[in-house]
Amino acid sequence: MAKTKTKSEKSETKQGCKSCFVMNLFALVVAVLLANGLREMSQIERDIASVPPSLSSFMQSDVHPIVLYDGVCNLCNNVVQTLLKLDTNDVFRFAPLQSPIGESLLEANGLPNDLSTVVYIESGLAFRHSSAAIRILKHLPFPLNLLYGLIAIPAPIRDYGYGLVSISRYQLFGHTEQCLAPSEALRHRFLDQQGENPFCL
Repeated sequence: MAKTKTKSEKSETKQGCKSCFVMNLFALVVAVLLANGLREMSQIERDIASVPPSLSSFMQSDVHPIVLYDGVCNLCNNVVQTLLKLDTNDVFRFAPLQSPIGESLLEANGLPNDLSTVVYIESGLAFRHSSAAIRILKHLPFPLNLLYGLIAIPAPIRDYGYGLVSISRYQLFGHTEQCLAPSEALRHRFLDQQGENPFCL
């Protein structure tokens, strides 16, 4: 004769099924995120290989990645100052989006002069919004560079969070009337273009 399960046994079975479902769902989400991240990184490698040499050499700035930022935004300027301190290997070069060379780089890559997003240029490719911010993290010292793993999150989700900060940055952190010029000691970290003033005019 088949043994009838007690209420306790039935409850344990249901709990076990729920746990399995949650674990399987979690594994599926992780797999999707990893696949998305790997697919995006693979696409970047293919794009870099297809960049024309003339455009690539113009945008690489002597192989230094370039960070274009809103020069009158207090939050953006504070982030740049933080990057300058953390970037002990002298990796990045900077320029305000409003500067002559900033506008030239945007035009060279077919991008609008949109002050609501940082622009990151590396190996002849330009990235905006959260993709730009995350790729900057990749070059920072450990453990900050581990945050590059956020690239696995689908871009629409990342960009939504980035946009919330971007649209309220002036209200929350304020802004200046003109771009701030760096000190003489840091002057070499900011792009110039044939003697032009690299800062806002």
